[in-house]
Amino acid sequence: MLVNSDLDQETKDSFVSLTGNLNEVATWDQFYSEILEFAKVVAPTMMSPLLTKSEMKKRVDLKTWSKLVENPLAKTLKDNFSNDLVRGVVLTDGMIGTFAKSDDFIANKCFIYHVIGNSTGQWRVPKGGMGVLVD
Repeated sequence: MLVNSDLDQETKDSFVSLTGNLNEVATWDQFYSEILEFAKVVAPTMMSPLLTKSEMKKRVDLKTWSKLVENPLAKTLKDNFSNDLVRGVVLTDGMIGTFAKSDDFIANKCFIYHVIGNSTGQWRVPKGGMGVLVD
């Protein structure tokens, strides 16, 4: 499955090829739009003293807060996406380096960290990859 950062025709075609329709691509777009709004609020706070849970909750959309913080990631994905392969693609951001189960809240923490990068969900990587730093 191919998913470009912009929801372009190539991405839509990939969803249709995988699922047979555009339903999941619409869900994907809505889901990640909500995350983008969440990221715009949360990411800038990461370089300052951490806010309390209640302080952060007051700053973000409560529906998105529930999806990303209060519900296990497995439940959020099941509630939002109907295709298991699409769920798996979304889930990768919650699994990277954790060895956690999708219903373990460590997956939520990992997912949030990965999807709020630079307030846009896009991370900056050195040209040539992270290994360039070692060189």
